Amino acid sequence: MAPVLRGPDSRALRADEVTEHYQAYSQRIIGRTPLQVLEVRARLTTKRRIPKAEAYPNSLVVFDYRVSAVNKGVYEEKKILVTHWGNLNRLRQQATQNLRIGQSYRLKLEPFEDHPELAAIQLVMNEDDFHLPLFYAVADPVTE
Repeated sequence: MAPVLRGPDSRALRADEVTEHYQAYSQRIIGRTPLQVLEVRARLTTKRRIPKAEAYPNSLVVFDYRVSAVNKGVYEEKKILVTHWGNLNRLRQQATQNLRIGQSYRLKLEPFEDHPELAAIQLVMNEDDFHLPLFYAVADPVTE
């Protein structure tokens, strides 16, 4: 059975409305400086427990990796902290759950501080590594 749509905005947009929205958004992002992207190959060394989705419907978990190669960008440390989605919209993120300690991955990352929209999300990490920069995985890791 198809979902019931209610309210004044519960309808498909006309083609001219789609074009108008696209143009308005395009104007908003003109001139923005692209975010710094860091691409590394790294081995997962520490995982943290993903909280229950019922308690934390949206949560981020920080995993520790050991960098073996920097493919794009600059990163001098051997240890890197990477934020992954644990739960999103009450759904456990299987891509994060399935990451395995000891496995090497290709990671596409951006500085966490460049994502202020994530500041209010529950973050699970240890307190020992606050001296290291925190990165946000902008794509699921790819197994090496």
